[in-house]
Amino acid sequence: MKQRLIFVVWNQISRRSAELSKRIGAEYINLGRVDRPTLKRLSNLVVNFFRTYSLFRDRRPEVIFTFHAHPLITLAAAIYKKFNRCQVVADLHSAAYLDHYRFPLKSLNRWVWKKADILLIHNRMSQNYFNQNIPGYSGKLFVLEDPIPAVPVHIMKNNLYGVKGKFVGILVSRFSDDEPVLPFLEQIKGVNNIYIYVTGNYTKARITPDQAEGENYRLTGFLDDDKYWELLAGADFIIALTTREYTLLSAGYEALALEKPLLISDTDTLREYFQENVEYLDRLT
Repeated sequence: MKQRLIFVVWNQISRRSAELSKRIGAEYINLGRVDRPTLKRLSNLVVNFFRTYSLFRDRRPEVIFTFHAHPLITLAAAIYKKFNRCQVVADLHSAAYLDHYRFPLKSLNRWVWKKADILLIHNRMSQNYFNQNIPGYSGKLFVLEDPIPAVPVHIMKNNLYGVKGKFVGILVSRFSDDEPVLPFLEQIKGVNNIYIYVTGNYTKARITPDQAEGENYRLTGFLDDDKYWELLAGADFIIALTTREYTLLSAGYEALALEKPLLISDTDTLREYFQENVEYLDRLT
């Protein structure tokens, strides 16, 4: 009999979780996330905790996967497991052990990791960091890299976003603090043979109206999946930026799926994964 699997996410978007859910036959549920202001963010965490536990009671899963950035999501799974027969797999994102592994969340993280059956981590460098700095979990810590995403079959390359006489690049962004988007746009000023589309919700980065479009770039705002893939498919190259170690970037996997040239930040983690198969950009901050 097929097991009942569920993958719960609290995030604006998680291509890794969505793609893994497809591959393993899990029900994918994303309850979303609020980043600002702080009080609303805390309220959202509490609401998502109770919504998640209620989901478990309704679905009665046998295996629970959690997008573990904040420990509350896996805490809900651990509590459910205490009273029900199931297994818990925490998919550890870098925020779990870089941002939230301090007081008052450090002890909570350690407790839920102890209760989980498996801890997934995304790359070997993160595994090494985790084992060196957070000992005691090596027996349940496994590396599972992101799957190369399947390009939607109906997506066709087109010139909808083409710019005559210029190479078109797509800078894939969520405008997170570790993404040096504005320094990059500053550096490409005066480069006349390229045009860059920058994806993602730029309003949370407090971009002013005059910064939303320049002579060789345009911020697209958030795009639905079809428009996003169409934009990538029609590009000449793809760009992914981060100043953060121990993280890989979904745009890199998407570039591999589309067989597009990739320009990516020069971090040790990214070099360990992509080797000499991409072009690296010097650190922008």
